[in-house]
Amino acid sequence: MKHRFLICSLIVLGISAAAAAQTAPARSLANTSSSSTPETESSSGSSSVYSATIQPTRPMVNAPHSAIALTAGTLGAGLEISTPIGRYVGIRAGAHGIAFSGNFTSNDVPFTARLDETSATFQVDVSPFGGRFRISPGVMVYNGIHASARAFIAPGQKIDLGNDTYTSSVTAPITGDASFHFGSNFSPMLTMGWSNLLHSSRFAIPLEFGAVFTGKPKFVLNFSGYACDEHNICGNLETEADAQTNINQERATWQDNLDKVPIIPVVSIGFAYRFGGMGIPSR
Repeated sequence: MKHRFLICSLIVLGISAAAAAQTAPARSLANTSSSSTPETESSSGSSSVYSATIQPTRPMVNAPHSAIALTAGTLGAGLEISTPIGRYVGIRAGAHGIAFSGNFTSNDVPFTARLDETSATFQVDVSPFGGRFRISPGVMVYNGIHASARAFIAPGQKIDLGNDTYTSSVTAPITGDASFHFGSNFSPMLTMGWSNLLHSSRFAIPLEFGAVFTGKPKFVLNFSGYACDEHNICGNLETEADAQTNINQERATWQDNLDKVPIIPVVSIGFAYRFGGMGIPSR
């Protein structure tokens, strides 16, 4: 009988020790959690059970992202890369270029012309309302936009230069060369656009319009060859004084026309892809 009582006592002590060991981790978790609710204790015999509620963690901040866009517009075909530096501000760099040739006539003089457009731009995209609309001040850091034209006046054909009319000779017909280019690479620019790459879905169609303030371009015009004027006075256009006066007058007229528009208009549309993040949500 004594042996049975001793065995039962040992079993009860073992069960009590196991129950105490199970409640220790719960009690430790409740003491160390700063965001837990007040502890609720229920007792039965010598055992106690504790419960704690932990607040959910805050969502992770969106990872930085960038975007690349292919554009087409007045500056030619372009490739632009943009990246955010804040919720409302991003930076964008682009390279643009195109070249094409064609024919045109001025004062009954046929010209074969070529236009070359190469440029590089750097802009700051500001979203004042935290949405897709943006205002983008910046600078054209490289301006390689220039045009050239060449004219050939067939023998016997007439051409108006300044105040006189000249007839191209048979032995050395009149030829002309014209060109214009911009003297400064650093030109301020200001554009506005829609579908901001910082606040868009994975794909976007950005639109942009504005201007590059280039200042007055430099225009060059020269004629050479032999010709006769209305008074049947013939000579070399490069050396004859009256002919040079008329050529200078013609050059000044062209320069005045170009000076009236000291800007390059910017109009473009593109296709953009954003990568490397979830984007900044629009308001």
